[in-house]
Amino acid sequence: MSGRAAALAALVAFAPLGCSDSGAARALEAATPFLAEHRTFAVWAERTLESERGHPRSPADLEETLFAPLFLESEVLGAEVRRGDAVYTHGEPVPVELEWQRARRADEELQVAELRVGTTPAIAVATEEGSYRFITVYRRAD
Repeated sequence: MSGRAAALAALVAFAPLGCSDSGAARALEAATPFLAEHRTFAVWAERTLESERGHPRSPADLEETLFAPLFLESEVLGAEVRRGDAVYTHGEPVPVELEWQRARRADEELQVAELRVGTTPAIAVATEEGSYRFITVYRRAD
């Protein structure tokens, strides 16, 4: 199956929530190649923050561990993890105002947004788990 065919097949698993315009479909298609990586990072980040509660470390050490899976990922432009009022960041800052498109995949709700980081086209993927919010921003290939 070609990359485009695989991406379109994966979109069948998504259902936009309250939005049926072409912008939502385009954002979902652009995010599809990054969803597994985002999910893996979100699981890692949640485990890291949960373990930190019992074993506090310096903010620098925590952020190094928290974002370790992203250090060698050339497609990741930036990331942000929120837990309550605490915000942890990596790479380029995630813009505050994004036009998020909401979608559901199986039992997971996610948000995607198209943006530019400087002149680089990018896609942001966000998920929430309890009191955590995970955002990753990826370089788009197109």
